[in-house]
Amino acid sequence: QTLGFEHLAWLSLPDVISLFGKLHEIQSALYFQGSCPEWTFRLQVDAEPSYHVCLGQEDFANASRGMDRVKKHGRWSDCDALWPFLNEGRCGTDVAAIDLGHNVGFCTGQLLARGLKVYAVDPSDRYAASMQGAFRQAEEAGQLVLVTAAASNVSKTPDVVRLDTVVPQQGAPILIKVDIEGAELEALQGATRLLSRRVYAVLLDLHMDILDERSIDPWTVVALLLNFNFSVVAVKDHDFPFRR
Repeated sequence: QTLGFEHLAWLSLPDVISLFGKLHEIQSALYFQGSCPEWTFRLQVDAEPSYHVCLGQEDFANASRGMDRVKKHGRWSDCDALWPFLNEGRCGTDVAAIDLGHNVGFCTGQLLARGLKVYAVDPSDRYAASMQGAFRQAEEAGQLVLVTAAASNVSKTPDVVRLDTVVPQQGAPILIKVDIEGAELEALQGATRLLSRRVYAVLLDLHMDILDERSIDPWTVVALLLNFNFSVVAVKDHDFPFRR
């Protein structure tokens, strides 16, 4: 049977409110179910505030250190290192972020949930589709800017960009998370104007083995940030948080 508005007259106000609440839950569930690409599933992330990502079965089956943490803790715990820089109060709520190497968006999702504007940069079309499915509303509202390209120190093609050219030079202070598997030096060399003007903290995940294969001294990457008056505030595994 169809429930028309004339039937609502027989319901009490609390019943009407409860009914519309349940209808909203159903509508939201159908929206989220339909928003993820067909080769992914919706994973609710155990975080505060909570959010969801569109995670591929292949990604979930990955035996990487990060995915093991997702299976155990319900979230990508590497993102936890970002929160002290957001909670310290030096910039209030008027802070933006660059998620460099966003993957399926574990860190992007939590940054968005906390109200930040996020520039998410990654060359993978597959991950971009996951992000658009999970965070469509944020993208439509302008809170999320997706850049499907590799960050480098040159801008030769649309697939390779300098952060200095895709992120405005003026605006709120910026927090950068860098996890791009050996391409950290070139990406930061392409963000020198931002580093000198807007960036107040950098969470740098150095992939030592890949840098070694490329004959790049990891301390070359660290020295670049030190030259912009950043200082290392902690080191955990290969995560190097910097701040001014």
